Amino acid sequence: MNLVESLFSLPAELDQWIVLVYVVLVLAGARIVEFVAKKHYERARNFAVRGFQYLAEEDQYRCPEGEHLKLLKRDNENRLAVYQISTSCQFCRLKESCTPHSHARQITRSLATWAEAEVGKFHRRISAIMFLAATLVCALCLLLWAGKPGTGLFVITQVACVNFLIREIRATLESAVSVVAKTGPALP
Repeated sequence: MNLVESLFSLPAELDQWIVLVYVVLVLAGARIVEFVAKKHYERARNFAVRGFQYLAEEDQYRCPEGEHLKLLKRDNENRLAVYQISTSCQFCRLKESCTPHSHARQITRSLATWAEAEVGKFHRRISAIMFLAATLVCALCLLLWAGKPGTGLFVITQVACVNFLIREIRATLESAVSVVAKTGPALP
């Protein structure tokens, strides 16, 4: 009995189901990791502006007391916009809970989407690596169990993995082109 046979000494049908369940769990895990990371990013992004209303048509925020925070500066390189209230917050009744550290409240808003942000890129790469691992496992299983009953499920899973990887590579390239178009090429 060689090494490969000893690793797969269970009956072929049980082996196939064990590996298939593993691959499906990896694929589901990749999507769950990405989903949770995206929701956490949105929640953290909203935490900083809690109580403030963003007025998109005017590109400014309105504080809970009705004052407006206007665009102070836009940092295209870091993809950030900074808004500041034009009046002093010193005598506002909400100052202690809103901005205890300075005389005027500032809000920094990310101009990058989740996919363009570093945390988004990181989690999308993790997801892509998990899909790549599932793709390789499926390919190995197809080589080992070619022609045996149940390999059709591996073909379907393999196609789904490759489809995801192609979409992920395309989205990464489009994101990079989008960032260059918005900020300009990086200078050497």
